Amino acid sequence: MAFQFLCPQGHLLQADESQVGRQMQCPYCGGMFLVPQPLPTAAPDPPPPAPPASPEAGPQAPPAQSPAQPPFFQPRDIEAATFQPAAAGAEPEPQVPTAADLPIVHVVCPNGHSLETPQDMLGQEALCPFCRVQFRLRLEDSVEYREEKAREQKRREIRAGQLWLRWAIAAAVVVVFGLIVLMFL
Repeated sequence: MAFQFLCPQGHLLQADESQVGRQMQCPYCGGMFLVPQPLPTAAPDPPPPAPPASPEAGPQAPPAQSPAQPPFFQPRDIEAATFQPAAAGAEPEPQVPTAADLPIVHVVCPNGHSLETPQDMLGQEALCPFCRVQFRLRLEDSVEYREEKAREQKRREIRAGQLWLRWAIAAAVVVVFGLIVLMFL
């Protein structure tokens, strides 16, 4: 069964479940990556019952069924996806997730290349499209995680600096008060 996912650069692609874990190349950016596990989906609603046929209409042909999707790699661009509103009584079109729906992090490969990765792919093996190094996508390797850690470290340093400033002011007040007391004695 076919499912959709994003390549490391954010292009919406489609693959068959039999291709999970296999190396693929994005047709848009040329990036190499491993096909991720499909996300669990809800069971589709059963189709509405067909209206009863009138006796004078004669035998009816069975409804046409859409052909099964071929088990090969089918790319699809997020920006190119357009949807028409469903007609009354028609089955709604499946919604394709956009890049805004999936939070993207920038994971750095072991050789320093930054790759855009959806958060749902974290923890999986990936192949850097630039240097062809296979590595595990970890949140700790992402640019956002490192920036947050740097901001947290800077906040700690500011708090420590303010604490030392308060202690220095308190020590100066004690020294000045001690000198005043010594002058009067």
